[in-house]
Amino acid sequence: MKQRVPSRDKFGAASRVENRHSNPMSDLRTTLPTMQSEQARQRRRERKRLEREEKKMRSKKAQMCAGDELDFLLSRRVAALFTRAIRSARKDARSALRAPPTNPEEDDFPFNEATRAALPEAGEATAYSCQGI
Repeated sequence: MKQRVPSRDKFGAASRVENRHSNPMSDLRTTLPTMQSEQARQRRRERKRLEREEKKMRSKKAQMCAGDELDFLLSRRVAALFTRAIRSARKDARSALRAPPTNPEEDDFPFNEATRAALPEAGEATAYSCQGI
């Protein structure tokens, strides 16, 4: 009868079927390069996880202001006010484009009541929130 000789990997270590799926860090027969590559993989995974968490935290902490000054970071509450004002202004602009001007002496950009109500709130909140930046 022939005895089965275990196959060897490129580093000369005997490979066994039961060890292929085990953790290389806890296997006593694991070679040094295998352990080092496993450690490097774990470090890469951890670094990517930390980068994802950092990105999420920055996103939650502040939102970018979509106006002329894109470098100002605003809190979520202020960004929400600003967004409402922009939406209302866009709605006014669309309605102004559809309707012919009734009074030529009016401003170039006619505001409705919703825009007038939203803009002062957003302007005050923006001024106060950007003082500390």
